[in-house]
Amino acid sequence: MDTFVNATEAGQRFLQLLDDLQEGDQGVVTRHGIPVAVLIDIERLETLKSLVKLWQDPKVLRAMTEASEQVKEGHVLRMTGVPKIEDILKTARTQGFLRG
Repeated sequence: MDTFVNATEAGQRFLQLLDDLQEGDQGVVTRHGIPVAVLIDIERLETLKSLVKLWQDPKVLRAMTEASEQVKEGHVLRMTGVPKIEDILKTARTQGFLRG
């Protein structure tokens, strides 16, 4: 959940905001009611940085676009539970998504 605090309050409650971040919250710091900064945990930051790298790679972006189109066309694997890689490959071959 986002926690909105003004800059003065953020300074006064900084340690509490850090504790909230560890619980998965985000802190939005405002100045005169306008959001100016966001506090997020380091794991979320690293995830966002990784996503940005993927979106900037034309080959990856093209592959994601193609995969999205395939899902829209119904080319999906339906499985239950958490499958092992061998199960995924077997099902993909059975349904004609893979050869060999």
